[in-house]
Amino acid sequence: MQYIILACTILTQGFMVQNAHAGQKPPVTIDKIMAHLAFDKSYKKALLNGKILSTGMPEMEQLREELAVSAVMLVVRAPMEKVVAAYLNGESFRQSDDTIAYHLIHSAPNNGLPAKEDFKTIGFTKGELSEVKKLLDFKGGTAFNFSRDETEQFRGVDPKNPTVQEKVSLILRRILAERCQSYFSRGLMAVRPYERDRGKQSFPGRELTVAVASTQLLENHFPDFYQSLLKYPENIGKNIKNDFYWFKNRLDNRPVFQLCHYMADIRNHYAIVAELRFYVEHTYNAMLTVIGCVPFEGGTVVFCINRTFTDQVAGFGSNLKRNIGRRRIEDAVSKHFAKLRSLLEAGKN
Repeated sequence: MQYIILACTILTQGFMVQNAHAGQKPPVTIDKIMAHLAFDKSYKKALLNGKILSTGMPEMEQLREELAVSAVMLVVRAPMEKVVAAYLNGESFRQSDDTIAYHLIHSAPNNGLPAKEDFKTIGFTKGELSEVKKLLDFKGGTAFNFSRDETEQFRGVDPKNPTVQEKVSLILRRILAERCQSYFSRGLMAVRPYERDRGKQSFPGRELTVAVASTQLLENHFPDFYQSLLKYPENIGKNIKNDFYWFKNRLDNRPVFQLCHYMADIRNHYAIVAELRFYVEHTYNAMLTVIGCVPFEGGTVVFCINRTFTDQVAGFGSNLKRNIGRRRIEDAVSKHFAKLRSLLEAGKN
């Protein structure tokens, strides 16, 4: 799951410590973290001995297209401020092999909506003409994630036109800008559904709303962050940072465009960040990744919850496909955590 590794890297590198009163206790204990992540007390010894714990969480999954996974580790020789700052200068997610391009989306000064100029570099290269052809051949289904109206916009383009690459790129820019504008205005409730075969639809806004609303670790121990994430843009905590990006990544040897909302609440006694991938052009529907850090006896506990939504695990053989999907996500998160801890405990940035 390449996009899981990318999301984890984005989140861990985005930490910035904000002012807080010294001596404050973290809002959640290691025991409660483990309980929320479906690890009973018998796993605590293994965690304290250095094992990275990860598991699928089918009991957390609310929808048939959902995959839920959790992970937790203890970085013994790295205080929280070091963990928080570890990737600030490395910008490893921007240098990832899977990232083709990215851009921070700004608010336009006149209306607070996304600035249109931030989308002007979105497009396909001459080497990606096969992807352009796939878009023009698309008539609906699960190969791409578009509404019916969005799909219709591609149908008027002549595939033999010498400027077909630019014409398709212009349409995609418009679609991404409009989806981002809707999210800026009304958050998850404004995310447009994807049209599927035979009049069916997938609802990424509903999927992410369910994922956030049912994440009890946030609701019980980070209530301000929880409300801000769930009710953006109506409810934004004063200490919470919000950034928005578009990404062009390579998944399964194909370019894919994504819209991401990054939210962070970073103090000197905890760090909690989340990334909502509220639009994904293809491969999966949407994704919520939450990563948190709290101090523990001179070290740092780092935990992760990932909830990915994909129609590829529904239908015939659903249970098997879901089990395989969870294991792939588990493996990706565990490997990323192991790399992060190794670098931190070696004293490298």
